[in-house]
This record gives sequence, C-alpha cells and structure tokens, in this order.
Amino acid sequence: MPPLSTIARMVAVSALVALTPRAAFAVSEPPPDPIRLGLYEWMGVAPVVIAAHIIADDAKFVVAIATTPIKGGFSAGDSFAIDLRQANRDRDPGAPALDLVKGKAYLLLLRASTRGQGASRPVFALERGVRGARELPLEGSAATIDAGPLGRHSRKKERRAVVGHAPGPA
Repeated sequence: MPPLSTIARMVAVSALVALTPRAAFAVSEPPPDPIRLGLYEWMGVAPVVIAAHIIADDAKFVVAIATTPIKGGFSAGDSFAIDLRQANRDRDPGAPALDLVKGKAYLLLLRASTRGQGASRPVFALERGVRGARELPLEGSAATIDAGPLGRHSRKKERRAVVGHAPGPA
C-alpha cells in the first residue's frame, strides 16, 4: 500500500482534473488572418473621403486641410478637425495606436462626429477607427488618389451624367 502522502497527492490531482472547466482542454485555433482590403473596398463605406495634410495637433483634435476632396462635399482648402482620441480609445485589443503626424499627407475616411460641438471647425471621426487613415506617399500620391474608385475617372463620369452626356468609357 502506498504511503498516505502519495494517496493525498493523487486525490488532489484527481480533484483538480475533475474540477477544471472543459474549455481548458479545448483546442483553440489562431485568429484568422486580417482581410486585406483594396482601395475600393476600404473607401466604399465612408461618407466622406479626403486627401489632407495635417497642420496641427491641439491635444484634443488633429487639425487638417483638405487637399483633394474625393467624396462628401468638401472643397480643397477646407479646414476640419479629426477626433483621433476616439479612434485610439475604441481600437481593437492589440491594434497599434494611430498617430497622424504634422506635415504629412493622409487619405482619410471620415464621418461626422458627435463630439466637438463648440469647436471652431467641423469635427469628424475616422470611419474605420485607427484603420481609417492611410499615409500618402511623398511621390505618387496623385496616382494613388486617381487609382481609387472615386478618383479622376469616376469624377469624369459623374460630370458627364450631370451635364447630360451619355455615359461611356472615361
């Protein structure tokens, strides 16, 4: 017969195994790879799409000037604020924080924000959170904008429809 201490250890291990939740023994799979969205899919959900330069960060909102309005009724030179705090606060666990750097150009997906009611300029939130901004390259930013679904070719078709021309190839 085994000693009493060995029996006590066996009872303790048996109790531990019996009381452990079954989820601890389940096989878990790694999360799926993130979906890589093309420019068309990425921009499609936003009511406002703008290429803009960041000009200031007043610690509450990031201030930008629109350089190329793509969708949403802005015009070049319009100043607006971006609620970057909300995007960083509401990001997925493990996702890196977004930092919009002063002096750089970004393609921004925006929607009207409920914050900033008393602000001197309109305040917008990033549509896809921290994934709602893409830095534009120093060279070729115009090509990136024109390649998008709402770029130069789509604007030509839109103008033709407004003027009354028959739609055709751009």
